[in-house]
Amino acid sequence: MPYLLGIPIKDFTVIASGDNKTGVIAQDLLDKYPELVHLDADGFYMVDGMNSWKLVKAIQEQQEQIEELKQRIEELEDK
Repeated sequence: MPYLLGIPIKDFTVIASGDNKTGVIAQDLLDKYPELVHLDADGFYMVDGMNSWKLVKAIQEQQEQIEELKQRIEELEDK
């Protein structure tokens, strides 16, 4: 499975501020994505920003899949 597809995106409320957000919850990432999580000075888990190159790679992988599917469709239409 491509790297980004396993990241669980959720709607949640920040306990400290009461703000509603969409994003990831650090504890949900610990098992599969420990490189994205760290402990802050207060001992709370925090999510680090995603490396933009991982996003570029994900887009490239998705584009490869699109091109493969387009080719398969063209082959089926030619039959």
